Amino acid sequence: MLMIAYRLRSTGLAATILGLLAVNPTAALAEQVIFTIDHAVSTISWAGNIGQQFGGGAFVPQTPGSLSAPVSGHFLLDFDPTSPAPAQISFVGGHGYYTADTPYVGLPGIPSSPGVAAPANMLGMEMATQIKWAIRDFAWDFSSSPITANNGVFPGNQTRFTVLSGGMNTNVAGNANYAGSTDFMQTGSWSLTQPAPGNWSLTGNLSYTYGDLSAVFTATGNVTATAHFDLNNIATSVPSQVGATEPITIAGLGATPNSPAGVSITLPPLPPDSAAAGVTSVSVQQVPSLTDISQAAIEAAQANSVFTAALESVASGGPLNMQIWNVHPEGYVNGTLATLVFNYDPSLFAGIDENQLGIWHFNKLSGNWDFGGTVDVQNHTITYVTASFSEFVAGVPEPSSWVLAAIAFAAILCVSRRRAG
Repeated sequence: MLMIAYRLRSTGLAATILGLLAVNPTAALAEQVIFTIDHAVSTISWAGNIGQQFGGGAFVPQTPGSLSAPVSGHFLLDFDPTSPAPAQISFVGGHGYYTADTPYVGLPGIPSSPGVAAPANMLGMEMATQIKWAIRDFAWDFSSSPITANNGVFPGNQTRFTVLSGGMNTNVAGNANYAGSTDFMQTGSWSLTQPAPGNWSLTGNLSYTYGDLSAVFTATGNVTATAHFDLNNIATSVPSQVGATEPITIAGLGATPNSPAGVSITLPPLPPDSAAAGVTSVSVQQVPSLTDISQAAIEAAQANSVFTAALESVASGGPLNMQIWNVHPEGYVNGTLATLVFNYDPSLFAGIDENQLGIWHFNKLSGNWDFGGTVDVQNHTITYVTASFSEFVAGVPEPSSWVLAAIAFAAILCVSRRRAG
Protein backbone atom coordinates (compact mmCIF):
# COMPACT_ATOMS: atom_id res chain seq x y z
CA MET A 1 0.00 0.00 0.00
CA LEU A 2 1.26 3.44 -0.86
CA MET A 3 2.36 5.29 2.27
CA ILE A 4 3.19 8.90 1.51
CA ALA A 5 5.54 10.60 3.96
CA TYR A 6 4.89 14.32 4.11
CA ARG A 7 8.18 15.99 4.83
CA LEU A 8 7.19 19.54 5.43
CA ARG A 9 9.09 20.71 8.48
CA SER A 10 6.25 20.50 10.96
CA THR A 11 7.82 22.07 14.02
CA GLY A 12 4.73 22.61 16.14
CA LEU A 13 3.21 25.87 17.34
CA ALA A 14 6.03 26.90 19.66
CA ALA A 15 8.73 26.42 17.04
CA THR A 16 6.57 28.16 14.45
CA ILE A 17 6.30 31.22 16.66
CA LEU A 18 10.04 31.20 17.27
CA GLY A 19 10.61 30.94 13.53
CA LEU A 20 8.40 33.93 12.85
CA LEU A 21 10.16 35.96 15.52
CA ALA A 22 13.52 35.03 14.08
CA VAL A 23 12.70 36.44 10.67
CA ASN A 24 10.93 39.61 11.81
CA PRO A 25 13.48 42.16 13.03
CA THR A 26 12.20 44.97 15.23
CA ALA A 27 13.65 47.66 12.98
CA ALA A 28 11.19 48.46 10.22
CA LEU A 29 12.39 49.24 6.72
CA ALA A 30 9.97 52.14 6.25
CA GLU A 31 6.20 51.57 6.19
CA GLN A 32 4.03 48.49 6.64
CA VAL A 33 1.65 48.47 3.69
CA ILE A 34 -1.28 46.12 3.07
CA PHE A 35 -1.29 44.52 -0.39
CA THR A 36 -4.60 43.05 -1.56
CA ILE A 37 -4.27 39.82 -3.54
CA ASP A 38 -5.86 40.02 -6.98
CA HIS A 39 -8.16 37.01 -6.84
CA ALA A 40 -8.74 37.03 -10.61
CA VAL A 41 -5.10 36.33 -11.52
CA SER A 42 -3.62 34.66 -8.42
CA THR A 43 -3.45 30.89 -8.12
CA ILE A 44 -1.89 28.05 -6.18
CA SER A 45 -1.34 24.66 -7.79
CA TRP A 46 -0.06 21.18 -6.95
CA ALA A 47 1.82 18.80 -9.24
CA GLY A 48 3.99 15.70 -8.90
CA ASN A 49 4.12 11.96 -9.37
CA ILE A 50 4.02 8.70 -7.46
CA GLY A 51 7.24 6.78 -6.81
CA GLN A 52 8.98 4.52 -9.29
CA GLN A 53 7.97 1.40 -7.34
CA PHE A 54 4.38 2.30 -8.23
CA GLY A 55 5.13 3.12 -11.84
CA GLY A 56 6.21 6.71 -11.50
CA GLY A 57 3.09 8.12 -13.11
CA ALA A 58 2.42 11.86 -13.04
CA PHE A 59 -0.61 13.25 -11.24
CA VAL A 60 -3.42 14.61 -13.38
CA PRO A 61 -6.54 16.55 -12.36
CA GLN A 62 -9.56 14.55 -11.18
CA THR A 63 -11.79 17.10 -12.91
CA PRO A 64 -10.76 19.75 -15.47
CA GLY A 65 -8.50 22.35 -13.88
CA SER A 66 -8.59 20.78 -10.43
CA LEU A 67 -4.82 20.91 -9.85
CA SER A 68 -5.03 24.67 -9.22
CA ALA A 69 -7.30 27.13 -7.43
CA PRO A 70 -7.65 30.91 -7.08
CA VAL A 71 -6.15 32.62 -4.03
CA SER A 72 -7.56 35.35 -1.78
CA GLY A 73 -6.05 37.32 1.11
CA HIS A 74 -3.37 39.95 1.64
CA PHE A 75 0.31 40.60 2.34
CA LEU A 76 1.66 42.97 4.97
CA LEU A 77 4.82 44.27 3.33
CA ASP A 78 7.48 46.51 4.87
CA PHE A 79 9.26 48.68 2.30
CA ASP A 80 10.14 52.28 1.47
CA PRO A 81 7.24 53.74 -0.56
CA THR A 82 9.12 57.00 -1.12
CA SER A 83 11.50 55.21 -3.50
CA PRO A 84 10.32 54.43 -7.05
CA ALA A 85 12.37 51.22 -6.92
CA PRO A 86 12.71 49.97 -3.31
CA ALA A 87 15.95 48.10 -2.67
CA GLN A 88 14.53 45.96 0.15
CA ILE A 89 11.26 44.37 1.15
CA SER A 90 10.22 42.42 4.23
CA PHE A 91 7.11 40.29 4.76
CA VAL A 92 5.56 40.87 8.18
CA GLY A 93 4.28 37.57 9.53
CA GLY A 94 1.25 37.08 11.75
CA HIS A 95 -0.97 39.55 9.89
CA GLY A 96 -1.35 38.39 6.31
CA TYR A 97 -3.03 35.23 5.18
CA TYR A 98 -3.60 33.51 1.84
CA THR A 99 -6.40 31.05 1.23
CA ALA A 100 -7.19 28.77 -1.66
CA ASP A 101 -10.73 28.59 -2.97
CA THR A 102 -12.69 25.35 -2.76
CA PRO A 103 -14.16 25.15 -6.26
CA TYR A 104 -14.07 21.38 -6.67
CA VAL A 105 -15.94 18.39 -5.32
CA GLY A 106 -14.25 15.02 -5.65
CA LEU A 107 -12.75 11.93 -4.05
CA PRO A 108 -11.36 11.04 -1.63
CA GLY A 109 -13.95 12.45 0.72
CA ILE A 110 -13.70 14.11 4.08
CA PRO A 111 -11.69 12.10 6.65
CA SER A 112 -14.78 10.80 8.45
CA SER A 113 -16.34 9.63 5.18
CA PRO A 114 -13.51 8.55 2.86
CA GLY A 115 -15.90 7.43 0.14
CA VAL A 116 -17.91 10.65 0.02
CA ALA A 117 -17.10 13.58 -2.24
CA ALA A 118 -16.40 16.89 -0.45
CA PRO A 119 -15.25 20.41 -1.35
CA ALA A 120 -11.54 20.75 -2.04
CA ASN A 121 -8.91 23.27 -3.09
CA MET A 122 -7.11 20.88 -5.45
CA LEU A 123 -7.82 17.34 -6.63
CA GLY A 124 -5.31 14.98 -8.25
CA MET A 125 -4.99 11.36 -9.29
CA GLU A 126 -2.63 8.94 -11.02
CA MET A 127 -4.34 7.26 -13.93
CA ALA A 128 -2.77 3.77 -13.87
CA THR A 129 -3.14 3.10 -10.14
CA GLN A 130 -6.25 5.26 -9.54
CA ILE A 131 -4.53 6.75 -6.49
CA LYS A 132 -6.45 9.90 -5.63
CA TRP A 133 -5.73 12.82 -3.31
CA ALA A 134 -7.27 16.12 -2.26
CA ILE A 135 -5.88 19.31 -0.72
CA ARG A 136 -8.47 20.85 1.61
CA ASP A 137 -8.84 23.90 3.85
CA PHE A 138 -5.42 25.24 2.88
CA ALA A 139 -4.26 28.61 4.25
CA TRP A 140 -0.80 29.99 4.90
CA ASP A 141 1.23 33.09 5.80
CA PHE A 142 4.56 34.57 4.65
CA SER A 143 7.31 36.22 6.69
CA SER A 144 10.91 37.22 6.06
CA SER A 145 13.92 39.20 7.10
CA PRO A 146 14.72 42.15 4.79
CA ILE A 147 15.21 40.78 1.26
CA THR A 148 17.57 42.76 -0.97
CA ALA A 149 16.81 43.16 -4.67
CA ASN A 150 19.12 41.71 -7.30
CA ASN A 151 18.67 43.70 -10.52
CA GLY A 152 15.20 44.64 -9.38
CA VAL A 153 14.19 41.09 -8.45
CA PHE A 154 13.82 39.80 -4.88
CA PRO A 155 14.83 36.12 -4.45
CA GLY A 156 11.93 34.01 -3.26
CA ASN A 157 14.00 31.50 -1.30
CA GLN A 158 14.37 34.01 1.55
CA THR A 159 10.61 33.93 2.14
CA ARG A 160 9.37 31.70 4.94
CA PHE A 161 5.90 30.14 4.75
CA THR A 162 3.86 28.93 7.70
CA VAL A 163 0.83 26.73 7.10
CA LEU A 164 -2.12 28.03 9.13
CA SER A 165 -4.48 25.19 8.31
CA GLY A 166 -5.25 22.39 5.89
CA GLY A 167 -3.71 19.21 4.59
CA MET A 168 -4.05 16.28 2.21
CA ASN A 169 -6.14 13.15 2.29
CA THR A 170 -5.82 10.18 -0.07
CA ASN A 171 -7.79 7.05 -0.87
CA VAL A 172 -4.87 4.78 0.09
CA ALA A 173 -2.76 6.44 2.79
CA GLY A 174 -5.11 8.32 5.06
CA ASN A 175 -4.72 11.97 5.95
CA ALA A 176 -1.91 14.44 6.63
CA ASN A 177 -2.41 17.68 8.57
CA TYR A 178 -0.02 20.41 7.41
CA ALA A 179 -0.99 23.01 10.05
CA GLY A 180 2.08 24.37 11.84
CA SER A 181 4.50 23.33 9.11
CA THR A 182 7.08 25.98 8.30
CA ASP A 183 10.02 26.26 5.91
CA PHE A 184 11.53 28.55 3.29
CA MET A 185 10.30 28.58 -0.29
CA GLN A 186 12.83 26.92 -2.60
CA THR A 187 12.62 28.61 -5.99
CA GLY A 188 11.16 31.71 -7.57
CA SER A 189 11.16 35.45 -7.00
CA TRP A 190 9.21 38.59 -6.13
CA SER A 191 8.90 41.79 -8.13
CA LEU A 192 7.71 45.15 -6.75
CA THR A 193 6.81 47.86 -9.26
CA GLN A 194 4.99 51.19 -9.30
CA PRO A 195 2.86 51.37 -12.47
CA ALA A 196 1.64 54.84 -11.48
CA PRO A 197 2.52 57.21 -8.62
CA GLY A 198 1.18 55.72 -5.41
CA ASN A 199 -0.02 52.52 -7.10
CA TRP A 200 2.07 49.46 -6.31
CA SER A 201 2.05 45.97 -7.77
CA LEU A 202 3.72 42.99 -6.10
CA THR A 203 4.05 39.75 -8.07
CA GLY A 204 5.44 36.47 -6.86
CA ASN A 205 6.19 33.16 -8.53
CA LEU A 206 7.45 30.64 -5.99
CA SER A 207 7.49 26.89 -5.48
CA TYR A 208 8.17 24.27 -2.82
CA THR A 209 8.78 20.52 -3.37
CA TYR A 210 8.34 17.83 -0.74
CA GLY A 211 7.84 14.06 -0.50
CA ASP A 212 9.81 10.82 -0.45
CA LEU A 213 10.30 7.65 -2.52
CA SER A 214 6.56 6.92 -2.56
CA ALA A 215 5.44 10.29 -3.96
CA VAL A 216 6.69 13.79 -4.68
CA PHE A 217 4.58 16.96 -4.69
CA THR A 218 5.38 20.49 -5.82
CA ALA A 219 3.26 23.42 -4.65
CA THR A 220 3.51 26.54 -6.83
CA GLY A 221 2.08 29.97 -6.19
CA ASN A 222 1.59 32.69 -8.79
CA VAL A 223 0.33 35.73 -6.95
CA THR A 224 -0.30 39.38 -7.84
CA ALA A 225 -1.23 41.91 -5.17
CA THR A 226 -1.78 45.67 -5.31
CA ALA A 227 -1.72 48.60 -2.90
CA HIS A 228 -2.30 52.35 -2.99
CA PHE A 229 0.17 54.10 -0.73
CA ASP A 230 2.27 57.25 -1.17
CA LEU A 231 3.44 60.30 0.76
CA ASN A 232 -0.15 61.48 1.21
CA ASN A 233 -0.70 58.45 3.46
CA ILE A 234 2.00 59.53 5.89
CA ALA A 235 2.19 62.49 8.27
CA THR A 236 5.69 62.98 9.66
CA SER A 237 5.58 66.59 10.88
CA VAL A 238 4.07 65.73 14.24
CA PRO A 239 4.54 68.24 17.10
CA SER A 240 5.90 66.74 20.29
CA GLN A 241 3.26 65.63 22.76
CA VAL A 242 5.72 65.87 25.64
CA GLY A 243 5.09 69.06 27.60
CA ALA A 244 2.39 70.28 25.18
CA THR A 245 -0.36 72.41 26.72
CA GLU A 246 -3.06 71.50 24.20
CA PRO A 247 -4.02 68.29 22.37
CA ILE A 248 -2.08 67.64 19.16
CA THR A 249 -4.14 67.21 15.97
CA ILE A 250 -2.75 65.66 12.80
CA ALA A 251 -5.18 66.14 9.91
CA GLY A 252 -5.64 65.22 6.28
CA LEU A 253 -4.13 61.75 6.41
CA GLY A 254 -4.67 59.57 3.38
CA ALA A 255 -6.15 62.47 1.42
CA THR A 256 -6.99 66.16 1.76
CA PRO A 257 -9.18 67.11 4.73
CA ASN A 258 -12.93 66.60 4.30
CA SER A 259 -12.42 64.24 1.38
CA PRO A 260 -14.14 60.82 1.38
CA ALA A 261 -10.91 59.20 2.54
CA GLY A 262 -9.27 61.60 4.99
CA VAL A 263 -8.71 60.85 8.65
CA SER A 264 -7.56 63.19 11.40
CA ILE A 265 -6.25 62.11 14.79
CA THR A 266 -6.09 64.17 17.99
CA LEU A 267 -3.67 63.04 20.69
CA PRO A 268 -3.54 64.28 24.29
CA PRO A 269 -0.45 66.03 25.70
CA LEU A 270 2.11 63.98 27.59
CA PRO A 271 3.55 65.24 30.90
CA PRO A 272 6.80 67.25 30.63
CA ASP A 273 8.64 64.53 32.57
CA SER A 274 7.24 61.72 30.42
CA ALA A 275 9.73 59.05 29.42
CA ALA A 276 7.75 58.37 26.25
CA ALA A 277 8.57 60.27 23.07
CA GLY A 278 4.99 60.05 21.83
CA VAL A 279 3.80 59.70 18.25
CA THR A 280 6.43 60.55 15.63
CA SER A 281 4.45 59.76 12.47
CA VAL A 282 1.02 58.53 11.45
CA SER A 283 0.10 56.48 8.40
CA VAL A 284 -3.42 55.82 7.14
CA GLN A 285 -4.32 53.37 4.41
CA GLN A 286 -7.70 52.54 2.95
CA VAL A 287 -8.11 48.92 1.87
CA PRO A 288 -10.80 47.61 -0.48
CA SER A 289 -11.71 44.27 1.01
CA LEU A 290 -12.38 42.44 4.25
CA THR A 291 -9.69 39.97 3.18
CA ASP A 292 -7.26 42.78 4.10
CA ILE A 293 -7.87 42.65 7.84
CA SER A 294 -5.58 40.82 10.24
CA GLN A 295 -5.83 37.19 11.20
CA ALA A 296 -6.60 38.10 14.82
CA ALA A 297 -9.43 40.37 13.70
CA ILE A 298 -10.93 37.62 11.56
CA GLU A 299 -10.76 35.14 14.42
CA ALA A 300 -12.53 37.58 16.73
CA ALA A 301 -15.27 38.07 14.14
CA GLN A 302 -15.66 34.34 13.52
CA ALA A 303 -16.06 33.71 17.25
CA ASN A 304 -19.06 36.06 17.42
CA SER A 305 -22.20 34.09 16.57
CA VAL A 306 -24.15 37.23 15.64
CA PHE A 307 -22.23 37.35 12.36
CA THR A 308 -23.77 34.07 11.25
CA ALA A 309 -27.15 35.73 10.65
CA ALA A 310 -25.61 38.00 8.02
CA LEU A 311 -23.97 35.21 6.04
CA GLU A 312 -27.10 34.36 4.12
CA SER A 313 -27.47 37.96 2.92
CA VAL A 314 -23.80 38.30 2.05
CA ALA A 315 -23.55 34.95 0.29
CA SER A 316 -26.64 35.72 -1.78
CA GLY A 317 -25.20 38.95 -3.09
CA GLY A 318 -26.56 41.35 -0.48
CA PRO A 319 -25.22 44.92 -0.21
CA LEU A 320 -21.64 45.36 0.97
CA ASN A 321 -21.66 48.94 2.20
CA MET A 322 -18.33 49.61 3.87
CA GLN A 323 -15.22 51.73 4.14
CA ILE A 324 -12.11 50.29 5.78
CA TRP A 325 -9.07 52.10 7.17
CA ASN A 326 -5.87 50.90 8.80
CA VAL A 327 -4.43 53.61 11.08
CA HIS A 328 -0.90 53.27 12.44
CA PRO A 329 0.56 55.97 14.77
CA GLU A 330 4.28 55.23 15.15
CA GLY A 331 5.34 55.70 18.78
CA TYR A 332 1.80 55.56 20.14
CA VAL A 333 1.73 55.20 23.95
CA ASN A 334 -0.50 52.24 24.82
CA GLY A 335 -3.62 53.19 26.75
CA THR A 336 -3.61 56.78 25.56
CA LEU A 337 -7.04 57.93 24.40
CA ALA A 338 -7.02 59.38 20.88
CA THR A 339 -9.87 60.95 18.93
CA LEU A 340 -10.18 59.99 15.27
CA VAL A 341 -12.38 61.72 12.70
CA PHE A 342 -13.12 59.63 9.62
CA ASN A 343 -14.38 61.30 6.44
CA TYR A 344 -16.73 58.71 4.99
CA ASP A 345 -18.00 58.50 1.42
CA PRO A 346 -21.83 58.82 1.47
CA SER A 347 -22.12 57.20 -1.96
CA LEU A 348 -21.04 53.90 -0.38
CA PHE A 349 -24.06 53.95 1.93
CA ALA A 350 -26.89 54.60 -0.52
CA GLY A 351 -30.24 53.57 0.94
CA ILE A 352 -28.88 53.52 4.51
CA ASP A 353 -29.85 56.07 7.16
CA GLU A 354 -26.52 57.85 7.71
CA ASN A 355 -27.58 58.72 11.27
CA GLN A 356 -27.13 55.02 12.06
CA LEU A 357 -23.53 54.92 10.87
CA GLY A 358 -20.66 54.30 13.21
CA ILE A 359 -17.22 52.74 13.36
CA TRP A 360 -16.57 49.06 13.93
CA HIS A 361 -13.10 48.70 15.40
CA PHE A 362 -11.06 45.64 16.28
CA ASN A 363 -9.90 46.43 19.81
CA LYS A 364 -6.52 44.79 20.31
CA LEU A 365 -6.72 45.36 24.07
CA SER A 366 -9.92 43.32 24.49
CA GLY A 367 -9.70 41.14 21.39
CA ASN A 368 -13.24 42.13 20.38
CA TRP A 369 -14.95 44.20 17.70
CA ASP A 370 -16.48 47.36 19.20
CA PHE A 371 -19.10 49.62 17.63
CA GLY A 372 -19.46 53.33 18.39
CA GLY A 373 -18.81 56.85 17.20
CA THR A 374 -20.65 60.11 16.59
CA VAL A 375 -21.94 60.87 13.09
CA ASP A 376 -22.02 64.31 11.49
CA VAL A 377 -24.31 63.71 8.52
CA GLN A 378 -23.90 67.22 7.12
CA ASN A 379 -20.11 66.97 6.91
CA HIS A 380 -20.03 63.18 6.37
CA THR A 381 -17.72 62.43 9.28
CA ILE A 382 -17.67 59.89 12.11
CA THR A 383 -15.77 60.74 15.31
CA TYR A 384 -14.44 57.81 17.29
CA VAL A 385 -12.43 57.71 20.56
CA THR A 386 -10.05 54.80 21.04
CA ALA A 387 -7.04 53.55 22.98
CA SER A 388 -6.30 50.83 20.40
CA PHE A 389 -5.22 50.98 16.77
CA SER A 390 -5.84 48.42 14.04
CA GLU A 391 -8.75 48.08 11.62
CA PHE A 392 -11.61 50.61 11.51
CA VAL A 393 -14.71 49.88 9.42
CA ALA A 394 -17.50 52.38 8.74
CA GLY A 395 -20.87 50.62 8.87
CA VAL A 396 -24.14 50.26 10.78
CA PRO A 397 -24.86 48.09 13.81
CA GLU A 398 -27.62 45.78 12.59
CA PRO A 399 -26.07 42.37 11.81
CA SER A 400 -28.47 41.82 8.92
CA SER A 401 -27.13 44.81 7.02
CA TRP A 402 -23.79 46.07 8.27
CA VAL A 403 -20.86 45.03 6.24
CA LEU A 404 -18.61 43.72 8.96
CA ALA A 405 -20.74 40.62 9.05
CA ALA A 406 -19.07 39.69 5.79
CA ILE A 407 -15.97 38.95 7.82
CA ALA A 408 -17.58 35.72 8.94
CA PHE A 409 -18.08 34.81 5.30
CA ALA A 410 -14.44 35.64 4.56
CA ALA A 411 -13.38 33.75 7.65
CA ILE A 412 -14.78 30.54 6.21
CA LEU A 413 -11.90 30.79 3.78
CA CYS A 414 -9.34 30.91 6.55
CA VAL A 415 -10.23 30.65 10.20
CA SER A 416 -12.52 27.65 9.91
CA ARG A 417 -9.68 25.92 8.07
CA ARG A 418 -7.48 26.31 11.12
CA ARG A 419 -10.13 24.70 13.28
CA ALA A 420 -10.84 21.89 10.86
CA GLY A 421 -7.44 20.29 11.43
